[in-house]
Amino acid sequence: MKKAWTISLLIAVAFSSTAHSQLFSRKKARVITNAWASPEFVERRMASDEGPIPMSYHFFRGEFHGGYIKDKSLEQFPLQEIIETLANDMEAQNFFPARSQEEGDLLLVIHWGTTAVEEDLSEMFPDDGLGAGYEGDYNVDETSEYDTSYDSGSSSNSSLFGDGMDSIHRNAVLTGIDKALYKKGITPWDEQDLRSLLKDERYFIILVAYDWQKLLKEKQKKVHFITRFSLPSIGTNFAKAVPSLSRAAIPHIGTNLDDLDKTKTQLGWGKATVGELEVVGQIDEEELEEIRKPKQKDK
Repeated sequence: MKKAWTISLLIAVAFSSTAHSQLFSRKKARVITNAWASPEFVERRMASDEGPIPMSYHFFRGEFHGGYIKDKSLEQFPLQEIIETLANDMEAQNFFPARSQEEGDLLLVIHWGTTAVEEDLSEMFPDDGLGAGYEGDYNVDETSEYDTSYDSGSSSNSSLFGDGMDSIHRNAVLTGIDKALYKKGITPWDEQDLRSLLKDERYFIILVAYDWQKLLKEKQKKVHFITRFSLPSIGTNFAKAVPSLSRAAIPHIGTNLDDLDKTKTQLGWGKATVGELEVVGQIDEEELEEIRKPKQKDK
């Protein structure tokens, strides 16, 4: 039987090396993103009519938050893999690694980890009103122009979490949910929804972008943008969370969001990169014709 040596069955046998076993995970994750950027930076970045101008950066290790619960997937996950995942998605936003230490527009300080949720003692004891009137006093970053204002005089906001205020307040800041939670005029329904987001542990990443040239030459810290993004850690692990966080949040870095962005995305690696094609088998002409023929319905 004559073989169709020129016709071979080609199968993509190599996928992206970072895909691993979670490549086609069907679970969904809701990523919450809080993005702030200085008006000057936004104007500079969007100066071209063709879209965001290319910018280069250096990454710098920030703080790691391990939380209260031992999580090996978080503790053992290399920072380098987080950086590589973010960098890959950042290219689509015209952010690229600097070619040398002297070059570069931004220094991206990356903070990551999980929130630490304490037991809410207010559920164990009746409300005696001691929490009412609590006035939060915090600063997200003293060097930034990030708007941290909220209605501190509202007893509705201030007594939300009772004795758990310190923990919840800190977690709200880490995840960026504070921007919506403490704003004036928040409705009870929105407030309840935001509270529910903070009841369980959340994986988070924070990117703080400094002016690299000003830091390098003048030793001054000037923040251009801060982006905070998080998702629930229950039912997943950090290895799956990282690509989901990056995919949902990176489109917002260097921008200003009026409210929180809530994006549902595939948990884990959402797309495959096809590698080199390899000939893994050959078929003869008769077999090829059978493949080409439409299947007949069973009578």
